[in-house]
Amino acid sequence: MDSQNRQKIFMSAVQKKVGGDSEEWKTSGLFGTSNKASIIEGGLQVGVSNPDSWKTTPKGMIFAAMLRFPPADEIYFAVIIESASYRFMQRLQLMIEIGQRQKQKQKEEKENKGRIKTKLKAEENEEEEKQEEEVDSESSSNTVASEIKYSDRNNNVVICLAADDGKIYLRNKQFWNNLAIDRSSFGPAIDVDQILFAVYPPEPSAKRNLLVRDFVGYFVSLVGRDKVEEIQPWESEISLSPEMRRMPGTIPFAEILAGVHKLGGYFANDLVERYHVALNHLNHKHFVILSGLSGTGKTSLAKFYAFAVHGLINTDVDDPFFFMCVVRPDWTDPTGLIGYHDIISGKYTVTPFLQAILIATAHKDTPIFVCIDEMNIARSEFYFADILSAMESEMPLHIHSNSVPLDGSSGEQVPSEIKLPSNLFIVGTINIDESTQPLSDKILDRANSIDMSFVDIKGFLEVLALRYTELTTAIDGCSRLLIQLSSTLSPYSLGFGYRVVEEFVRYYAFVERTGVMEKAKALDSQIAQKVLVKLRGGESQRDLLEKLTRILQSYPHSLKIVEGLKRQLEEYGSFQYLR
Repeated sequence: MDSQNRQKIFMSAVQKKVGGDSEEWKTSGLFGTSNKASIIEGGLQVGVSNPDSWKTTPKGMIFAAMLRFPPADEIYFAVIIESASYRFMQRLQLMIEIGQRQKQKQKEEKENKGRIKTKLKAEENEEEEKQEEEVDSESSSNTVASEIKYSDRNNNVVICLAADDGKIYLRNKQFWNNLAIDRSSFGPAIDVDQILFAVYPPEPSAKRNLLVRDFVGYFVSLVGRDKVEEIQPWESEISLSPEMRRMPGTIPFAEILAGVHKLGGYFANDLVERYHVALNHLNHKHFVILSGLSGTGKTSLAKFYAFAVHGLINTDVDDPFFFMCVVRPDWTDPTGLIGYHDIISGKYTVTPFLQAILIATAHKDTPIFVCIDEMNIARSEFYFADILSAMESEMPLHIHSNSVPLDGSSGEQVPSEIKLPSNLFIVGTINIDESTQPLSDKILDRANSIDMSFVDIKGFLEVLALRYTELTTAIDGCSRLLIQLSSTLSPYSLGFGYRVVEEFVRYYAFVERTGVMEKAKALDSQIAQKVLVKLRGGESQRDLLEKLTRILQSYPHSLKIVEGLKRQLEEYGSFQYLR
């Protein structure tokens, strides 16, 4: 979309909003190079309009303009004048009258100077005549500089909004570079009824200049919060919907829960309810850790909850306010989480976590969710300490040491430090196995930790059958065995999660549909390939192996694996499969 189309769409949206699309209203688009908006000392120059042809007082006036904030952001705004339109027209007429008087005065002075010069030319030599002209020129210049000049036409009317009283002031010749002056001689000040604004591009991005949202506050400081309103004239797949502007603590929980279920989430034991309260009970800090078996839906809970809060009902679309940050085992400092200054490129490498912070700062009225996945695969105290400190102290997070913002790797501006915004919601997921590191008390004390180890196989399969009717017969063929295996393994902390259950069922459904192997053989292979792979233990797990031996009598391949584990236990005093 080019700039002219953006302007037309914005102006049309403003007219529709205020009812200014009738002939009774006057609309001026102040988007050109010579008539554009600019910030001046003591106020804002809205632009330069041409109301010279306005002969009658309109019902209202719209002055639309735009300010650009590098690298790519634009604020479109419209100053609406309705209640003071008569006063506006009075000021236009007064400027013309003053301009006519000044023009007549200048004409008389010029004629008088002309007579004097004619007389001097007859009496003085050429050099004296030249000196006289220089004196006259200087005198004339001083006269012009000593008073505000007006024109006898209103084809170039400068419209300025003063910072101290929030009123409009006009002149039809030359410009103001400072409004912090005595304006009592500039005619009647004009009240503003409303300022409508829109930010382009509408897509949320860390590239957004942080000054953009601050400038919205400037509008509020000029005319008051009740007169400033944001509109959304441009359609976009990820533009901010009203649902995205709600904090989760203000949304009825039943609506969030329904959204999570609609997205396909299944979480037992009031898990979503506990997660909701843990995330929202503090205003300044939102930090939750989800722990438990792999495949129990920890990451899914974080994602589905964010989607539900943002009003999204399909996981196939992107949520611009949900970020995944995957931890690597080699993280020993904060750079993996908050990025680093690349000396070679001269840019700051922006990570998903830092991008979430920047977007949360730029969109303060929208909840931003970031999931730190597999948080304990590295020593979290090493890479997460700075975040914890900033979170707890409410002091700015130090990012780099440059005194000026650095260009980010994707075009954003990265300041040297930034305060963690209150609309940032941080969720960490952790698995408990030999590949992970234990979390320290420093982290656990600062988070709400929720254990997701409990798995309701029966309930999950019922929901799965409702959601995917084509799996109904496969679920009937697997459910009894899966429930029996889960109840046997869970007391030994060797159970499996919903991911294993669904993939087990889909494996069986594929065999059932294609006939590539016998159904019993499909069950046998999935027990071996998905369920028994995590088996390990010692003497205290001997009775587990005996129970499995009885359950797996009909599944020779799986039974053979369990018999082999029993031999390991007899020979070595412990057993471990595929490890």
